Amino acid sequence: MPNIVILITRVVYGNAHNLEFNMITPRMWLITACVAIWSLRLSIYIFIRHKREDYRYKEMRERWTAEGVCVYYTKAFVFVYGMQGLFSLINNASVLYVNIWSINDYKFD
Repeated sequence: MPNIVILITRVVYGNAHNLEFNMITPRMWLITACVAIWSLRLSIYIFIRHKREDYRYKEMRERWTAEGVCVYYTKAFVFVYGMQGLFSLINNASVLYVNIWSINDYKFD
């Protein structure tokens, strides 16, 4: 079963260019596996290290709650969820780049 990043790349980019869905190359598996292993290692490290709420998030929550409920939800969305999404995209950019160019290489073979 292909990795979720490969799957998304195939569905979004492959369908737009009328390409076959099952064109997964070895370099796609390799780069995806490297990023997946790194992500799994980081997740395990964070899970083991943090047994309760992180003090930084607690301080932010207390400051933002004092400013009002609307400010709290807005800042929490932008700074916590938005930044995590941005960093996730940056970390997965190498996989997306390789997967998209692998499709182009396959198309011209």
